[in-house]
Amino acid sequence: MAEPVDTPRLIGDLLREGVVIERVGATCRVAIGDLESGPIPWLAGRAGDTTIWSPPSVGEQVAVLSPEGDIERAIVLPGIFSDAHPAPGGDTTHIAFSDGTWIGYDPGAGEAMVALGDGTSLSIAPGKIRINCDVEIAGKLTATDDVVGAGKSLKDHVHTKVQAGGAISGPPQ
Repeated sequence: MAEPVDTPRLIGDLLREGVVIERVGATCRVAIGDLESGPIPWLAGRAGDTTIWSPPSVGEQVAVLSPEGDIERAIVLPGIFSDAHPAPGGDTTHIAFSDGTWIGYDPGAGEAMVALGDGTSLSIAPGKIRINCDVEIAGKLTATDDVVGAGKSLKDHVHTKVQAGGAISGPPQ
C-alpha cells in the first residue's frame, strides 16, 4: 500500500507544543504557533467516580495531542514547565497554588505538610504533629499523658497559697 504524500506532516501534527490562552469550563483554547485552537478538553488525573480538578493556567505550556492530526479531536496534556512557569525543584512532592499555599509530602522524612500563604502551617511527621497557628477544637480533647501550656504541666503543676474553704489559690508553679 502506498504511503500518503503528507505522512511527515501528519506525524508532526499528532503532538504539538502550545500555550493556554483561555480556559472555559473543562476546556481551554491553545495557541500553537500562529494557530489558535477552539475549545479543547485537557487530560485530568481522574475523571470518573474519583475526580481531580486542576485546570491548566492561562500562559501554561502544554502539549496538544491530535489523533490523525485532527485538532477538532485534540486533547491537551498540561504540565510542561517553562520560563513563565519554572519547575520548583527539590525532592518534596507538592502542589503549589498561586496565593503561596502548598500541600506537600517528603517521602524521605515521612512528613506531610500544608502551608497557607499567610504563614499558617500544619506538619504531620512520625510521632509528631506541628501546628503553626491558633487552634480551635470543636469537640472533646483527651490527653492520655499530659498537657503542657507555657511550660506548666496540667498533670504535675502545684499551686501556692492554698487555703481551705472558698479562698483562691496562687498561680501554678
